[in-house]
Amino acid sequence: MKKHSLVSWVVFAAGIGLITFLQIKAVTIVYPYWGWNKSHFAKHFFWPLLGFAFVLCLLAPLLTKGPLARRFVSCLFAGLVAATVYAALAFAILSLYGV
Repeated sequence: MKKHSLVSWVVFAAGIGLITFLQIKAVTIVYPYWGWNKSHFAKHFFWPLLGFAFVLCLLAPLLTKGPLARRFVSCLFAGLVAATVYAALAFAILSLYGV
């Protein structure tokens, strides 16, 4: 695997991992006490970090070599994958915990 491709995959995996971490962290805050809106994490860190995770996923394909048009299409696909992961985790949390 080429170095540019490896770096791109690492950045994409970091974005997906951050989305997963934030969802799990949100469950630990919300589940026992329904205190999401009262937590410092929810008010100040969750949405900016989630936005950062999506940006990591969207920018990862730009680190590869290849035609610019293909990299932009890959960016859109990476954003779709990130949104799907977020939605799937949100659905799983809703199904498991009813939060």
